[in-house]
Amino acid sequence: MTIEALSGSLLADGTDLRELVDVERRALSGRVFSDQEIFDLERERIFGRTWVFLGLESEISEPGDFVTRTLGTDAVIVARDHSGAVNVLLNVCAHRAAQVCMVDGGKADTFRCPYHGWVYDPAGRLVAIPAEREFLGDTGDKSEFRLQRARVATYGGLIFATWDETLPSFEDYIGDFKWYLDVAFGSLDKPLVVAGPPQRFVTKANWKLASDNFAGDGYHAMTLHASMGDIGVAPGGFLDKIAGFAFSAAMPETGHSITCVDLTAFVPMFGALELAVPWIPPDARPQLERNLLPEQMRLLNNGVFPGIGMLFPNFVWLGLVRFPGTPAAGFTVRTFMPVAPDRTEVWSWALVHPDLSDEEKRQSAQMHTLTFGASGIFEQDDLAAWARIQTSVSGGQGRRQYLRYPSSRPPSRSGVLPDGDWPGPGDIWGGFSTDDSIWYWHMKWLELMTAAG
Repeated sequence: MTIEALSGSLLADGTDLRELVDVERRALSGRVFSDQEIFDLERERIFGRTWVFLGLESEISEPGDFVTRTLGTDAVIVARDHSGAVNVLLNVCAHRAAQVCMVDGGKADTFRCPYHGWVYDPAGRLVAIPAEREFLGDTGDKSEFRLQRARVATYGGLIFATWDETLPSFEDYIGDFKWYLDVAFGSLDKPLVVAGPPQRFVTKANWKLASDNFAGDGYHAMTLHASMGDIGVAPGGFLDKIAGFAFSAAMPETGHSITCVDLTAFVPMFGALELAVPWIPPDARPQLERNLLPEQMRLLNNGVFPGIGMLFPNFVWLGLVRFPGTPAAGFTVRTFMPVAPDRTEVWSWALVHPDLSDEEKRQSAQMHTLTFGASGIFEQDDLAAWARIQTSVSGGQGRRQYLRYPSSRPPSRSGVLPDGDWPGPGDIWGGFSTDDSIWYWHMKWLELMTAAG
């Protein structure tokens, strides 16, 4: 039975996908993370039906600038055309399906397919072919031959795209979660910009293990990352606070979530905004008041660090606190691109405020490399853990075991901040980290995976 023949939740061997998700016990079969057929379905039902992050506008700031990326498992060209618009083009020639562009990025007025020499502009239009009259006749109509274009949305300097023409607009897709995105990406007069090309590396783990980790798992910080406190990279007790004094906000309808950390205890030493948004230079912090709602400012003025955000399915932003002995604060965005059931390519960008000096930008990018770069001290902890899980769930018995998410309590926004109730939307949990926001993420995954093709 082919993937196309499947409908709803039925797999080729007759297994109902819903049998692999124990909703009552909040558990997922190891097969969910290791099965090739489930992975193939995800390419269509997850990455074909969601808005996927591809990069930053500052990577293609001028007309003719382009980068090559992956949308789901399809190679695409992300290009700014001569009108200034951002285009996401399938990197497949409309003639014989050869790959049109073979480099990571650059500047080009046109893209030329190496097979038969067809030439496209940055908007995907076919503009020239060899022996045009012989091939097209007297009409010379090239309009039906163009590179396939995805729908594109830009927000706060970020670029998203989707192949689904029926998917709601990006603004509708993020819904009320925009309240939190605005705190991270809409609070400045000028958006954060890249400090250089993204770091790219492959982890021997399913992409969902990485996304799962950033969908609200503060619990692992006090154990997996405990050595960061031992060697003095993080202040004593800081990583325990991520698990013990966290705020999670999650959207059950969409799977989006954010984890914030209560740093009130450190405010007398560092100051509220220095803790909440340390990647924003002091001279730019008055912009926060202009661009954010009073309710959003309440989070920051309480010393709440809006540290880890997850936009379903695989886009993460991560604020990096400036600890004693580290070069600077940092800010990173990252995405987990599926390669195979047991392989994920991680793309990780360092973002900086555009008005920082070159040296300050270098130091901020260094902080990214030190912590969540390819060889970062936090990153290595996570990669090792995910790889070990993948080895476990790929075994004959391991794929029959269940990954469990039992920690839960009713959401409540009442009195969770030092000065009162939580002001933002979504379901809110204050205190010790729970599995609730992670489970919301998996329930959104299940919803899309069991929808009829």
